[in-house]
Amino acid sequence: MADINAGQLSRSPNRRFFVESKQVAIAVTLIVFMLAAILFSYISYRRQISVAETVANEFSRVIESDLHYNENFSDAVSVLYLRLKSSRYQLGDVGQEYDKQHRIYGINLFADQTNNAFMGTLQSDESLTRDKLLLARAVDLAMRIESRNSHYSHISRRYFLSKQDDFIYITTKVPLSEYVFKASRGRGYGLFSHIETRGYLYQKLHDDPGARFGELSPVYLDSLSGDPVITVQHVVFDQSQGMKDKVLGSLCFDYQREDLLAIARSLEINQQDNFLNIYLLDKESRTELGVLGVDNWGKKVRSAINDRYEVIVSIDPLRYYLASTGRSDLLILVLLSLCFLGLGLIYDRILRVQRRNSLIDPLTGLYNRAWLEKYDTRSGLRARTIVMLDCNDFKTINDTWGHQMGDMALKHVAKSIVHRIQPNRDYAVRMGGDEFLITFSQGGSEAVEACMRRIAHDIGLFSAEVPFSVSYGVCELTPGMTLSEAMSRADSRMYQIKKRARI
Repeated sequence: MADINAGQLSRSPNRRFFVESKQVAIAVTLIVFMLAAILFSYISYRRQISVAETVANEFSRVIESDLHYNENFSDAVSVLYLRLKSSRYQLGDVGQEYDKQHRIYGINLFADQTNNAFMGTLQSDESLTRDKLLLARAVDLAMRIESRNSHYSHISRRYFLSKQDDFIYITTKVPLSEYVFKASRGRGYGLFSHIETRGYLYQKLHDDPGARFGELSPVYLDSLSGDPVITVQHVVFDQSQGMKDKVLGSLCFDYQREDLLAIARSLEINQQDNFLNIYLLDKESRTELGVLGVDNWGKKVRSAINDRYEVIVSIDPLRYYLASTGRSDLLILVLLSLCFLGLGLIYDRILRVQRRNSLIDPLTGLYNRAWLEKYDTRSGLRARTIVMLDCNDFKTINDTWGHQMGDMALKHVAKSIVHRIQPNRDYAVRMGGDEFLITFSQGGSEAVEACMRRIAHDIGLFSAEVPFSVSYGVCELTPGMTLSEAMSRADSRMYQIKKRARI
């Protein structure tokens, strides 16, 4: 209490106005910083959405473009097959082989036995016919002239599947036993005989033989790798005379995750893959094929490939801010947050000082009546003895020496009290005018009376020219007595002492 009171003795209205003005200025600055942080957070959010939209649109554009390239590829196979068939093309010596274990015919049975006649591997339930070999040759020729712009031109998982489901031509040289086309009862082999997808392409082809444009299959598990796969298929027609619109089979390409990842890298998305989440959604079956990222939470941006499939891109804000792309955003947000926090702490400090000052008498630095009203609610501040103190003939000092001298006298009273009482245990309150209240934590009237005699002596030393004295009344609180009752008794005793002093 002594330290607090001593710091309050020289307060002035100008000082209070300065504090209040500073408080308003900091409050306004806090609001400005908060609005700036919100605005920049929104700008950063829109920047992330813009990145996600660009990636989603580019990704869907490339896949859609690949669908058209594959359609053109199937058209080229149809034309080349017609030319080869009508020109009596000589196939030469084709080394047909037979796999006794799986009972299938084919070429390029072993990877180290290169068959120069074809680029890939052909498998068939029956002995290879000229038409099957011509179709395989047409696929080979189309591969040679295909546009280099296709992102899957050099990927091995492209193949031709006949309409009758009796042969398959894979466009790369592989051991015949690696891709076993024929299904065995009770067991699945190869690409198309997985238990969950057996007969899908064949059934699809027969259900919609007039399909002309690119089709994407549902996401299914590849029987070899166990990875999710999406199959792109295009119908190949026989354009021979009298055979118009006869379906020969379907050209297919399998999109696996690594194929989609290659597309992402070709778009330089790999530079941002530490915060991007990319996946393809099959809207019909609600299945997903993940490309990049580990989760799909956050704001999602969608870009349709066709009626069934769409690319969905989301950005993980945490990983975005930790990446180099978003590090500058993070730095600005951190600086704004630190400024906001710092100003908030300063503002809180000013408010606490102002609240404390509202409980302090500006002239004497002692507590005021507002503080006394909260006294009973403060834990650990229970008084045991109450003293009411009043200045004798204070009006005479004001009338004779002026109010400035009166203020000096009141300050002298406050200093005298603070000097004698125990800090943080005993408290002094200016009740108003020249009346003061002192609460003592110790009981016993003798100790308090001794302290008050010293205080009264110190007050009497105010000035040799100005006679100045005080009167006081003491009341020790007893069990059940309220503070108001004690103050009333102490006040009554003080006036009795003051009255006797006048006689």
